[in-house]
Amino acid sequence: SRKTCRLLNFAEHWNLLPICISAPFYSKYPLLLVVQVATPMPLDKPYRARTGAQTVARIHVVTPRPEMRSAFHAACQEISDMLQAGGVTPTGRLGAHYHCRPTDTFDFDVYLPIDKSLQPSGRVEIAEIPATEVIRAVHQGSYEELPQAWREFMDWVSANGFKTREDAFEVYTFGPMDDENPNTWKTELNCAQI
Repeated sequence: SRKTCRLLNFAEHWNLLPICISAPFYSKYPLLLVVQVATPMPLDKPYRARTGAQTVARIHVVTPRPEMRSAFHAACQEISDMLQAGGVTPTGRLGAHYHCRPTDTFDFDVYLPIDKSLQPSGRVEIAEIPATEVIRAVHQGSYEELPQAWREFMDWVSANGFKTREDAFEVYTFGPMDDENPNTWKTELNCAQI
């Protein structure tokens, strides 16, 4: 269950990640790739931040590790299709809320912020994400570097004595739809403070 999951060593099992999101938002890059990274990569110094409350269209996914990329891709496509059909434009960037550290199973939400409520359809539900105090780091570079970025981030959080919840968020603030050069992509890594 979510309550039994622990964020400790969250990044230790984090070797699957979305490389890009499906059309229409990331139409040039329709696949999700599986990667594992060993080379350390630089990470901006973490800092405290506050996320604003958001209304989101989201899909909750629980999937075995080998099926994570296809499950992520399918959730993105379903949300995209629903918003497009409803004439709704996202008000923020794509995010993923990981309810606990990945093990053999991934438990996460894929979401897009919206500015108005819609009727739920299929697996898509409309939900509220409350304002949250977080510890944040911003990684700039390819999504292939995110596993190492998470390790460095979690090491810093632990070394600095912060108490955080069991879950974590990623927000893809600048990506393939903005620039084809992966060196320019930016991803927020967020751990909610207790």
